[in-house]
This record gives sequence, C-alpha cells and structure tokens, in this order.
Amino acid sequence: MTREEFDLLVRRIEKRYAGRPRQLRRAVVFWALVGYGWFAGWFLLVILLAGGLGVTGWAAGPNGVLLDILAGVAFIGGILLAWRIVRVKLPPIEGRRVTAAEAPALFNALAALRAKLGAIPVHRVLVVTGLNASVVQQPRFGVFGWWRNYLLLGMPLLEVLTENEFIAVLAHEFAHLSRQHGRLSHWLYRVRKSWERIFASFQQPNARRGISLRAVTAWFARWFWPRFNAHAFVLSRTHEYEADRVAADVAGAPAMMSALSRLAATHEFLDAKFWPGIRQLAAEKPEPPGDLLGYFRSTHEAALAAELEEYWRAELRGVSSNADTHPSLNERLTALGWRGADLLTPIAGPSASAALLGGALEPVRADVNAAWRKEITKTWTEHNTRASILQRRLGSIPIAASANAVDADTLWDKACIRAELEKSSQIEPLLHEILALRPTHTGALMALGDSLLGRNDPEGAQYLERAMAADEECIPRAGEMLLEYYRRAGDTESMRKTRLRIDAYETTLAASLEERNTLSPGDKLIPHGLTQAELEPLL
Repeated sequence: MTREEFDLLVRRIEKRYAGRPRQLRRAVVFWALVGYGWFAGWFLLVILLAGGLGVTGWAAGPNGVLLDILAGVAFIGGILLAWRIVRVKLPPIEGRRVTAAEAPALFNALAALRAKLGAIPVHRVLVVTGLNASVVQQPRFGVFGWWRNYLLLGMPLLEVLTENEFIAVLAHEFAHLSRQHGRLSHWLYRVRKSWERIFASFQQPNARRGISLRAVTAWFARWFWPRFNAHAFVLSRTHEYEADRVAADVAGAPAMMSALSRLAATHEFLDAKFWPGIRQLAAEKPEPPGDLLGYFRSTHEAALAAELEEYWRAELRGVSSNADTHPSLNERLTALGWRGADLLTPIAGPSASAALLGGALEPVRADVNAAWRKEITKTWTEHNTRASILQRRLGSIPIAASANAVDADTLWDKACIRAELEKSSQIEPLLHEILALRPTHTGALMALGDSLLGRNDPEGAQYLERAMAADEECIPRAGEMLLEYYRRAGDTESMRKTRLRIDAYETTLAASLEERNTLSPGDKLIPHGLTQAELEPLL
C-alpha cells in the first residue's frame, strides 16, 4: 500500500467513525482478531496434519511407527516454525536504574499518578540519555504478550522542564496505560506495536518469494498490517488528545501546554544547535567532554535566551502527518484551549531533575554522563580520525575556486570534505560555484536544497526539484526533505503531491526490480548488440 493509499484510507476511517469512538474501537478489535485468526488457523492446520498422521499410524499398528514419528516431527516443527515467525527480537532496554530509596520524591509522584489514573505497575524506572519520557512494554512472546513495563525518563528532559511540567508529561504517558483508556486500549496498543515489528521483519527481500510458510505469512502481513494499522492509527491519535486532557486535569492545562511547547522547541534546538555543535567538537577534540549534560544545559540556556522561542514558533507552523500518531503542536495546544498566548517562558525555580531526584541528582548525572560518553565514544573517535584525514585531503586540493582554475569535480570533492567539517551553510558559496560550472550536478543541487530548507528558505525546494528532474534516483531522498519542509510550513497540498511522486517512483522501482529478478521460459530475449571485442571481457 502506497503512502497516498494509506492516507486516503486513514481519512475515510476518520470520516466514517467521527464522533463514534465505540464503533471505532470495535473495528480495531475486529482487525486485531483477524491477525490472531491467521496464527490460530496455522496452529489448527498443524494440529490437523499431526493428528491425521498420528491416527493413521495408530491404525496401522506396528507398521505405523514411521507415521507416528512424522506426526511428532510435524507438530513440533510446525510449532517451532510459527514461533520463529511471531518471535520478535528486541534490543535490551538500558539506562541508569533509580530506586525509591534514592529518589523518594520521584517515586511518591509516580505512586500518586498511578493511584489517580489507575495505571498499571512499573517494574523498573530507568534514567536514559534521550529527550523523552515513556512507558515501554516489551513482550516476551511477540503478539501473544506477557509484558514487562519500564518507565524511561530522559535526563535532558528532566533538566529543561519544571517539576509540574514533567508531572504533566508523566501523566500523559500513564494515561495511555490507565483506566482512562481501558484494558482494551492497552491490548490494542501492544498488539499494534507487535505487528509493526513483525511487518518490518518481513520487508527483507528473502521474505517475499517462494511458497514457504514465511513467504505466505509475509504476504499476509503486507496485506493485513496497513488495514489494521490505519484503524489503530486513527484510534491512537484520538488517545493522544485524551492523554493530553488527562495530563491537563492532573497538572493543569498551563503546565501541559508549556511542557509541550518546551519539548517541541528543545527538539528543534537539538537538531539546529546541539548536535551540529557536538559534530564540530568531535572534529576538533579526540575525546568527548566529560560533562555532556553540562554542555547540553549551557547551550540550552543560551538558546533559551536567544533562539528557543523562534524554534517554538517554527513548530507551531507544522501540521500533522500520518507518519506519526501524535498531532501537530498547534493542534494539541488548541485542543487544550490555547488562544495564542506566549507559552515559552524562562523556568522559575528548580528544574524537574533537582526537584524529583533530590540527593540522587549528582550521582544520576554522573552515571548518565558516563553512559552517554560510552554511547558516542566510538562514533566520536571515528569522526575525529576522519576529520583529521579530511583536513589533510582538503589541504591537497587547489585553493583557487574559479571556473578558470578548478573543474566541478574538484570543487565537489572539496565541498564534500568541508560539509563533514563545517556547518552546511558555510559551503553554500562553493555549491553555487559548482552549479555555475555544471547546472545539473545532482550532488550540489541536493546539498544546496537541503541546506536552504534547513533554515526554512523556500528557494531550497527549487534546487531539489532540479535534482529530481536531472536524476529520478534523487526522488526518495529529495522527496523526504520536501515532505519535512512542507510539514513544518503547514503546506498540506504540497505534501500530498510529494507523497504521490514518491509513491509513483517506488511503485515503478519495485516493478522494475521484480521484472529484473524474474526469468521464465516465455520471456523474449533480445540481442545484446555488442561486438566480439566488447563481449570478450564480459565473458
């Protein structure tokens, strides 16, 4: 199913079940049961096959021993094969574990939330390096569940929110797993996540051919998942609004709205300022700084004074997309009663990290810093080594950069090196020089378009269009850049047209790959037209 087909299906479901949440839940349950029915049918087939062989072997008496053995092999082998299909390999959940003895204020807040919302128990609380807070449930048996519940608290998020804002974020997450959404919704949420992982595992080429059980199940997954997912997607989006309302009831609408605003603006800050700064440091220094959280706090405070509001307003222009069940920031704030007032104000008082972790703050910071350094050390070292090599290569390229002195390929080599060492905006003049020499240079067109769109300059779209016109293989990457830009700009019509373009390219590419990977006796072969001299090296 293409993006456009999925979007149309989602819109039809939204229209069909508008104002009818109970009927929507029933539809999602129906599709979930269809998925379970597939595996139930397989188990029934295995049992019937094994039973048939077993009965035949029993009726044959001593001569049926081989059939009895085959029945056992069929039963055990079928169950094991089905288990391999539904088994979902998940990476271990890692983080700095925090206990009630270390952070009583945090656990008192969690207990109060759980009691108020009727939330499920959390087996472990982990502080992690990301800018997030989430309740993660890991199934031991794929779509059949048996769940472990982890509460992941991002240390950067604890550092940038107030205590009340952070409580609002936690209330939102707990609402997804509380009586507010009901046990049925918990089950649907978990089934959707499991099928999402199963579907992803079947996107490999070896899962698409033949008549094996895996190939047939891959076909079923590709048919079933978009339909189940579209219904579950619409339900999940309504749950996001409900969870926001629950959080507003618990912590107050102002706290929830400011938390959403600060979180969105900080995500923009990470992409625009923090990670580019980290890359620059990695190019200059052989090891990451010992206090990465301190670097994050200092750069965030500087951005708060100068640029964070700009990031927030940029997020406000964005629109929802069907790539994410979360509605856009503007839509979420509007649903909470926002009327356009400024929500991004300086934090007054202690941060959530100081208020909730208390005496454990510094030990937790130290452990998270150590984990963060461990996560990025390998990449950091590789980038630093590469930066040294690139600096030497850069020195060997002619300094002159004019049409009379250096050709487009040499300038492109220089641009590629500088792109890894500097900010993208700093190499824009060099990209313009390349395009003056070779107007259809797709690499320069893509790089310049990406750089311009990164700072919301609409001229970047023109360069990406030129790249796609020059080489259709640029369509997927350039299309994704344009989709993100149009989403941020709130241009839904351009998003729709871009998705159609990507879908058309991917459909054609898939048909081409299928044709080139298939040969049958009925295919007509045409002469290659090569001379003997051209043919001999190939032979």
